Formats: sequence, C-alpha cells, structure tokens
Amino acid sequence: MKVLKGALLLLLLAVANAKPDHHQHHHHDHHHDHNHDHDHNHTDQKAADSDHCQVLKMLSRDDLQQILGDWFLVWSVSDHQQGHDVLRNLSSSRVEMRLEEDNQTLMFIERNRLSDKCINYYINMSMELLHNPKQTMHPIEGKMEVDGVLGPYNDTAIVNFYETCPNCMMIVFNTTSMGKFLLNYRKEGHHQDVDHMKADHDTHRKMAECLGFDHDQPYIYNGVAAPVDNADRTKFLDDLEFPSITPAQEGELDQPLKPSEIADSIRLIQSGKAPGPDGYPIEFYKTCIDKLTPLLLRMFEDSLDRGTLPLTEAVVIVLLKPGKDNSECSSYRPISLLNVDYKILAKILAIRLESVTPNIISLDQTGFMKGRYSFSNIRRLLNILLSPASKETPEVVVSLDAQKAFDRVEWGFLFEVLKRFSLGSKFVSWIALLYPSPKAS
Repeated sequence: MKVLKGALLLLLLAVANAKPDHHQHHHHDHHHDHNHDHDHNHTDQKAADSDHCQVLKMLSRDDLQQILGDWFLVWSVSDHQQGHDVLRNLSSSRVEMRLEEDNQTLMFIERNRLSDKCINYYINMSMELLHNPKQTMHPIEGKMEVDGVLGPYNDTAIVNFYETCPNCMMIVFNTTSMGKFLLNYRKEGHHQDVDHMKADHDTHRKMAECLGFDHDQPYIYNGVAAPVDNADRTKFLDDLEFPSITPAQEGELDQPLKPSEIADSIRLIQSGKAPGPDGYPIEFYKTCIDKLTPLLLRMFEDSLDRGTLPLTEAVVIVLLKPGKDNSECSSYRPISLLNVDYKILAKILAIRLESVTPNIISLDQTGFMKGRYSFSNIRRLLNILLSPASKETPEVVVSLDAQKAFDRVEWGFLFEVLKRFSLGSKFVSWIALLYPSPKAS
C-alpha cells in the first residue's frame, strides 16, 4: 500500500509543478475590502438564563498562563455579515499566544488560510487598568500580512478570554470594523479528534447564545479543511497545463487484470507481516499461488463491476503508543489491518502506475522514483549555494515536511487530478475501489 500511496502523492506534487495554461484568459479578482464602514454596537445582548450562562466566566489575570502557547481554531461564529463571509472562506486558523517580559502585554499571532490568500496578524495587546482582575485586552500595536506583504493593522477591538475546558481557549474578539467574533480553540495535539469536537458543538452553540451570537452558520473546522467548492477546484485545474501519457500507455493502464500480474504481486509482497481480518498471511498465498490466482482474478473483476470491495477487507484498530499517557488522545495511533488480497490489488496498480509516472513527474522529483537518485538534488543545491548569485536578490532554502500527507488528501481533488493526467477511466475506477472512504493508514 505504501508504494501506491507514494505514487499518488507524487501525482499531486506534479500539480504544483504544472505550468499555467496560457490559453486560458480568466480574470481573478483577489481584492478584499477590509475597511467597510460599520456602525457596530459593542453592547452584548443579555445572556440567556441557562446553566451554561451561569458558569460562563472571564479568565482572571492570575490564570493568564493557561492561554499561552499554540492553538488551532475549531469553532467560530460572527455577529456581522462580513464576519460570516470571512469564516465561510476560512480553511485553517492557528494562533500563537506569547506574554512579553512586562507581564502586561500579550503577543497575539494569528495565521489564516482564507480562500486563495494567506493572511496573518501580529498584534500586541495590553491589559486594561491594573485594578481590573479580568483579562480584558486592547490592541495597542499591530501589523497585517497578506500573501507576504506587511502593512498596518488599524482596527480597534476589545478582547475577552473566558474560562473553558482543559486544553481549550475561548475568545470574544469585538472589533470596530468587522463586528464581533466568538472563537473556540484547541491546544496543538488536541485539535484533530473530530468526534470529540463534534460532541462539543452543542456546548459551543449554547455559549454563543449566552453571548448574544446568531449561531445558525458557524464555521466548523473538521481537522482537514473547510468545504471545497467544486467550481473553484475545476477553475484552478483548468488554469494549469497538465502533462499527459500517451494513448498506448493509457490503454496499458486500463487493460483487464492478468493472472500473471496477480502472481507477480503475490511474490513481491514482503513475508512476515501481520494478516488482515480474515487471518490469512501472505505466506498462505505464496504457498497456494496457483490455486488462488484464478479465484482472486474473479473476485477483483466482480468487485469492479459492483464498485465496492467486500466489507471485511480491512479493519481499523487503535494502539496506545509505548510509554504514553492513556488519557491523552494524541497517545493513540490508529492503524488499518488489510487483507492480503487487498494488498495484492494495490501492488498491481502501483506497478502499472510506476510505468507511466516518468512521463508525468518532473525530473526535479527524485524521491520515490525508480532510476532517480536524491544525490542529484543535493548536488544541485550545493551548486546554488556555492555559486555567486547573478542578482543581488536574497535567497532562502526551505525544507518542508507535510505531516500525515496522505491522510490529509482531499479525495475529490485526487480523482480529478488522476483524470486530468489521462490515466484512464478504468484505472481511476480501480483506485476509487481501494479508497472509497479512507479511515486510517
């Protein structure tokens, strides 16, 4: 399975290297007006008479340490139309909270992915009068960065922090120009438990009601991204020039499975691995290869006709990492145990895909490509570092590692990319058969 996953990720990376299609003439309006005049009333509505409202308390100065660190937005709502528009287009939001040496100034760093923009805020907040035990903060200095261009942040606001659950942070950010936001965050490492966050949505809504928010259309982060607009995705891909394979290669990918492919895949799968839910290890398949090959061929063909594999092909189990706290969600590692016949089909598709990827994947990509070696890229990097620059332009080397890259793939995007590379409708159907709704890896 790892080989097939790697090949699919390489195809997604190839999209990043695709050249713009100059035959397309689309007009992109990236302008977003952050300066609409808005006569906003900062007075909170009366809190509803409920248990949640009774326990809703602002965080005291003595507990300020609780909000320091890195946070991820999991639920938010605004009381203003412009705020609704922002939240609806938000893909991700991360906040860093740092206390300055004077113990009175809070550094608020917010990094957002909004539609096709990266928007960051760097705001110094000051506490109100020292005799006020509550944590009411006021922005005193700030910068806003849009796609790498830094400018002033001129909005005024009142910021209140509220007591909430462990590893949680709740903020009411009351701005002059864009209305009021209720923002619920989770500590880094606690923001990807989707089921737990969904269970908290009712609590978030009740808190919003207590604070006078209309919560009919909240922004809810599901651990991956905001809902994808298919029209935007199609428009983005239409503007790229995709390399494609030859019709002969497409025919090779789409051809019916062969008994020889099944037998070769059985021989190539590593022995000594744990079996899947059916209990049959690869050694059983290798011993009975002649008898099992025709049976597997019929099963694979029937599965393609039906559009689904048997439900017993895989099971997800959760393991506690050695030496980790069993009360922390991040201490558990979900893995999927796959039946060997599932792995056999994946191996066949991976071998077929490897035969055409050199036509699609740029020569710059050396990792996970047969016949290519990473020392070529290392040598190129050294040449760049040691050679004098032709222009007096600053240069930078960036190393990126995509955390759980395959788990974060947006599946509609993946299958659309496979079609754009002309990989063949039947071959794409095989891939969809293996990944109808992935749960773990």
